[in-house]
Amino acid sequence: KARPLARTLLALDPLGWLPNTIPAMIEQMDGQFEKALHAGQKAWEMNGARPLKFKVQILALAGNTGEAIALADELLTANPEYVVLNLIGMLRYALEGNRDEVEKLFTREVDSLARGDFQYASWVADVFALLGDSDRAVEWLTIALERGYIPYPYVSAHDRLLEKIRDDPRFKLILERMRQRWVAF
Repeated sequence: KARPLARTLLALDPLGWLPNTIPAMIEQMDGQFEKALHAGQKAWEMNGARPLKFKVQILALAGNTGEAIALADELLTANPEYVVLNLIGMLRYALEGNRDEVEKLFTREVDSLARGDFQYASWVADVFALLGDSDRAVEWLTIALERGYIPYPYVSAHDRLLEKIRDDPRFKLILERMRQRWVAF
């Protein structure tokens, strides 16, 4: 259902970074990470921090850790004032298992930003899951769910960054709540 809507949006705004990023996000949600990288090519070529932050996440999901880290470093260096990129920096360091650097980037401002946005809250959940911190990953996934994050098929089968918490009974409860909301939607 999303693909025709994405094509319509792209026809309405062919030069916008978001309409050019949405096809990549759709492929990501389907677990098609290589397709997602290709689908977002026009957005990536716009070379702004907004579309490229999604590319970092997709690279990480695709298992291209080195490329994800390199792009994150490039974005962080070029845009030190863009606080949203702290989330990408957190992902970057979580991919290396560097909890100290993650905590440095997880400022009050980032915490507040993430608590108000389901997407950012889900990214924080991914970061703490990568670090093996089930308590915080579950907390942030719960926040994401409470804010309307319900992509059950993606979370249940495709978000590889959550692998370390999949056996946690609390994760399974969140997943069931998410499934119920997905079905009801």
